Amino acid sequence: MKALSLRQPWASLIADGRKTIETRTWRTRYRGPLAIHASARPYADLPTGGIVAVAWLYGCRPMETTDEDAACIA
Repeated sequence: MKALSLRQPWASLIADGRKTIETRTWRTRYRGPLAIHASARPYADLPTGGIVAVAWLYGCRPMETTDEDAACIA
C-alpha cells in the first residue's frame, strides 16, 4: 500500500472525513488504498509518527475554486 505523509491537523482532518481533497503539485497514476501518515505536530493533542487512516485515492485533477471547502483551505 502507498502512503502519503501530511502534517497535523491535515492528517486527522482526512481521518475524520472532513478533508476530502488533498492538493499536491504533482500527479500520480496510482489509484486505490492510501495510508495517511501524520508526520509533524504543531498541535499537541493530535497523533504523529504513524498511520492515522486509510483513504481511497480515486483520481487526480486540477483544483478548482469550488474545491476549497473540501480541501480545508478556505
